[in-house]
Amino acid sequence: MRSIAAAIAVWALAAAAPADTTAIDWAPVGEKASAIRESTAAPGLGFALLHGGEPVLLEGYGLADRDPERPVTPDTVFAVGSISKVVTATLLVALRDEGRLRLDDPLGQYLPEGVAAPTGPLGETATLRDLAMHTSGFARMPSNMKRPSPEGDPYNGYEERRLFAAIPRTPPDAPAGRRYGYSNFAFGVLGRVIEKAAGEPYAELVRKRIAEPLGLDSMRVAPRREDAGPELARGYQGDAPEKPAPWWNLGAMDSAGSVVASTRDLAAFLAWQMRAGESETPAVASRSLREAQTPARPTGKEWDTAVGLGWHITRKPYGEVVWHNGSVGGFASFMGFERRRGLGVVLLANSDRGVTAEGFDLLGEAAGLLDAVAPIPSTELVAARRVASLITADPPKDLGGAFHPGFLDEVPALGLRLAFAGHFATHGSPGEIELTKGDEPGSTRATVTMEREGPLVFDFMVAGEDDPRVVYLLFGE
Repeated sequence: MRSIAAAIAVWALAAAAPADTTAIDWAPVGEKASAIRESTAAPGLGFALLHGGEPVLLEGYGLADRDPERPVTPDTVFAVGSISKVVTATLLVALRDEGRLRLDDPLGQYLPEGVAAPTGPLGETATLRDLAMHTSGFARMPSNMKRPSPEGDPYNGYEERRLFAAIPRTPPDAPAGRRYGYSNFAFGVLGRVIEKAAGEPYAELVRKRIAEPLGLDSMRVAPRREDAGPELARGYQGDAPEKPAPWWNLGAMDSAGSVVASTRDLAAFLAWQMRAGESETPAVASRSLREAQTPARPTGKEWDTAVGLGWHITRKPYGEVVWHNGSVGGFASFMGFERRRGLGVVLLANSDRGVTAEGFDLLGEAAGLLDAVAPIPSTELVAARRVASLITADPPKDLGGAFHPGFLDEVPALGLRLAFAGHFATHGSPGEIELTKGDEPGSTRATVTMEREGPLVFDFMVAGEDDPRVVYLLFGE
């Protein structure tokens, strides 16, 4: 355990003499990535590792096609599946910045005449923000899906008229805004909203507003296999890796999963996203990209995984990962980054057996190599210091520097302020902090040396890596 003083000293030393990370040998990460192709039985795999905004590994393993045999290269194109949702949410915030829509606009404002948005028991309806955060209450899939094609495509060119007809007819899983529920249906609808606000087809918006400005030649919307270009890999079935999988034509659900891209271009897209908040970005404002990546609501009772706009944010032992994955018609994908270390991973497979756990593991492997050279202070220590700083003689006026807005929405602020002042009256000023594992899953216990009658103990959880805020707090007896 480190004290506050020790943590400050380590941070100051790191700032004064930054470690040289250019000589890190990233080969062990590449070897682990190569082994994933064998463990998942994928014919081929595209892999990129990013650090400091640039690929340090850009690899292709195995075969893009078995017949005729064609090797995977960094320019081989894969269907990225639900990573398309990140693209869709990026377009959403771009249009918001232009004043073409607002995130809190009700969905009904963008639906065709005669199509009613679902209404909850208190009259609540989904907003565009709800659609992008999977809190719309929409079911995972619309209730009127077509029969699969003879080849086995479950979407079979799902038409827009069916999509709109499904909105009032598909029973919601929950009232809008109440809880998280992953929904392809919601993102299909969101794509149509974006089209109406922009006055252009979704595929054109992806091309003009993201792919072309960023120089991503391979990134496009591909409803049909022939739309994906000549470099497209062939997808194979995860449970029968020798057998080609049918192409999925998502039709009017394209904004939920029809984007394709090469490993090289998806790595460039991820590097662009990773620069959000640090420097201005082309095509979409940096602050808006960062807004989409910010944890806004937990996916369950705990904050171990939260959702932003299109992105998911998960706490791992090595840090907080902003990520999305995908699985569609013989392809699987993972794209994620850990901001504090500037590490990112792209993993694309031409098998529909998922690679999400493998993507997280690769980030952890890279983090271990980096930490051996340039360790960083924990977010829990930063958050604990912020909480301890509120223990003062007078009730603190501003709690926002330590606590997440979602926590303050649920906890009476006055009572929280008085609690801190009361602890000061009993214990005096705080001193050193030690961190251990808390009682609740995912929680941390802070033991604070106090001026008198110490120590003071509290369990807490945090969300946010570079600016951690407390989302759960329980003082010990």
